Parts: sequence; structure tokens; C-alpha cells
Amino acid sequence: MTLNLPPGFSAKVYAASGLRGPRLMAWSPEGVLHVANMKAGEATEFGAAPDRSSGQIVALPDRDRDGVADTALVVADGLWWANSLAFHQGGLYVADTDQVLRFSDQDGDGRYEGRQRVAGLPREADRREHHVTRTLVFDETTGKFYVSVGSTCDLCRETDPERAAILEFNGDGSGRKVFARGLHNAVGLAIHPVTNQLWAVNNGHDRQGASLPPEWIDIVRDGGFFGWPLAYGYQVWVDFGIREYQDAIFPLTRQNTLDVESMRPPLALAGAHLAPMAIHFYTQDAFLPEYRHAAFVDFRGGHSSDEPG
Repeated sequence: MTLNLPPGFSAKVYAASGLRGPRLMAWSPEGVLHVANMKAGEATEFGAAPDRSSGQIVALPDRDRDGVADTALVVADGLWWANSLAFHQGGLYVADTDQVLRFSDQDGDGRYEGRQRVAGLPREADRREHHVTRTLVFDETTGKFYVSVGSTCDLCRETDPERAAILEFNGDGSGRKVFARGLHNAVGLAIHPVTNQLWAVNNGHDRQGASLPPEWIDIVRDGGFFGWPLAYGYQVWVDFGIREYQDAIFPLTRQNTLDVESMRPPLALAGAHLAPMAIHFYTQDAFLPEYRHAAFVDFRGGHSSDEPG
């Protein structure tokens, strides 16, 4: 596989050693890149059980500013499936599978010894999770934070309203509410730097073939319904000729129809199963002016995609 870049752009490896399953990233107030090292405890031998308590947050300082990390420092650990992190008012917030944690650096050494549970998150304790990752983003204007929680299945009727949803919290974990629903797995979240709107990228369901449904990129509205498990795109119903989907959803209700009718056209669509992982709004000045405040989205490429990420 090759990396294709627009004219004038270049890329190089910033960090590789010390990382296993790195996921989402954030810059500390001191300008050090931190990454959720989600699979640090993954089994290395076939058939061996992974250690689900050794997820990490790793700092990647570049002290000599040569564009390559000098080292990889574990600054927080004892996590399960740490997927995302955010720095807010002196704390390091981490979204793990079953909780949001706030870490504090109590002695100023760059490692986070203090640990506080801010909020619990939905998790299926009695069976294998379909979506284990949780994504966290702070709205620095309001002090609220948002957490994306994926569905428990490819397509089904959830019994927990906090699954396939984005949750909103006050900074201390209070004020919990379902902000938006009908999101199969919205892995990437970002706050637009000008409009202050919440944006998300979503991974769609699996069994409608290689070309459906399209992935989407959209503004997430308070109280909005985004289709799953009934529809996708702009009010396009799921193919209920697929027996597994029919068995999981039928009978349809009047409320289902009203929910689908409330859907708005997404701002952008992408190829099916490309699996968008993150969205980032560019606010710096190194790139051409048209890139400022534009959204960069990365695609992992799903197992049933016709194209790689």
C-alpha cells in the first residue's frame, strides 16, 4: 500500500516504537502529543488471552523539534480499551469502554498519578461487545463534553437508550443526557472552531453488500435522529429483505416512521465500509488558506470494503 498526498505535501513517521493499537490523539497544554495506546495489553501469541487492564496513554515528546518523537512515555495506565483523550482545565480526560476518567499530574513530572471516575458508560457485561471504543470531545466554550457510544450489534433494537448514541455531560459528569441517537458507531467527534457545532463521522452497518450503506460526515444536532437501525443517508430505509435485519427490527411502528422522516440530508457521504475513525478541523497557518477550518477525516477501511483506507 502507498500513501498518496496532494502536491506540496510530505509525510514521515513521527513515532512507532512503544505503540500497539494507537488510536486517537491530543496535544497537551505544553505542546506534547499524547495518544491512546489501546492494545498495549493485546495477546502476542495466538490463542492467548489479552490483558484488558493494560491500556495506556502514551506521551510522545519532540524536545529537539526535528519532527520525530524522542521517546514514548507511559503517563497513565490500567485502562481497558482507551480510545480517546482530551485535556481540559488541567486534567487529562480519557474515554475507556465503561467510564470516563480524569487524571491529574500531582507532582509535575508529566505522568498522571491522580485518577478520578467522572462518569460511567454503558457496557455489555455478559457478552462480547460489538463496539468497545468510546470517543470523548470537550466543548471549551460551554465546558460540556460529549461521548460517543456505539451499538451492541450490527442491526438490532437496543434496550439501552444510551447505546448507538452521543451523550452530553457537564464537565464534572453531571447533567447527563442523550444528545443524539441513531448513530451505529460515530467514532470521530470534533467541535468546529468557528461555529462551535459538534461534528461526527459514522460507521454504517455491515450486511447490505460492499457498496451500501455510505459512511457519513455531519453536524450533530441536539435531539437529532441519524437513522440507525432503520435508515441511512437521507431517509433511505434499510434493506429489510435481508432476513437477519427483518428478524431484528420488525414490526415497524409509527414512531419509527416519524423518526426516519425527521432525518436531514447529511453534509457529506463517503464509500461504504471505509470506516472513518477521526475528524479534525485545521486551525493553523502552515497549509494553504483553503485548508483553514477545513475538516480532515481519516478512513481505516473496513473488512468488507472494496477500497483500503
